Amino acid sequence: MSSASRRVSTRSRTRNRLIAAAAVTAAGAAAAVARSRRPQPPAPAPAPPRIGYSRSAGTGEPEPGQTV
Repeated sequence: MSSASRRVSTRSRTRNRLIAAAAVTAAGAAAAVARSRRPQPPAPAPAPPRIGYSRSAGTGEPEPGQTV
């Protein structure tokens, strides 16, 4: 082997290592972005109507804001 062919193989080996490192870095960045973009939980549901005694139960009239 001549020194020129050794130099080329060293350069190509260094270039391949840089390409591999860049690919690993890109994959790690993509995984970090995908992990940070998790779906948001749904908004809380409105409070259900309370079941129980009402203030106007004895009068037979509906509470204000309620329909019969």
